[in-house]
Amino acid sequence: MNYFYHSTVISIIFTALWIFEKHLPFPLHRDFMGIIGFFFIQSIIISWMFARAQKRVETSVVYFLGSTAFRLLTTILLLVFFILIKGHNFQLLSFEIIGVYLVHLVFELRYVLVNLQRN
Repeated sequence: MNYFYHSTVISIIFTALWIFEKHLPFPLHRDFMGIIGFFFIQSIIISWMFARAQKRVETSVVYFLGSTAFRLLTTILLLVFFILIKGHNFQLLSFEIIGVYLVHLVFELRYVLVNLQRN
């Protein structure tokens, strides 16, 4: 569950950014809290997949790489959803989604590489 704690800390930091938005030199999209919630739910699912991978060492590579693919595909689906509903200020929204995705991806890949090196 080590990954879940990292993801929770990331979500808390992004929530603090949203709380102190008035003091930031850049604006945040009005759906920023929804994006944080979306990635937090993704992290719950991915941490479950990582827990399953630790129980099944022989197929752990499939779980680790599958979790990374799951995050990518669901993020693409989120972007497509916002394209279809033609959300307000889509450029800012897509920048925030990609930024939050990359932050989560860095911590996820760090966790995956450490576990793959053990195998």
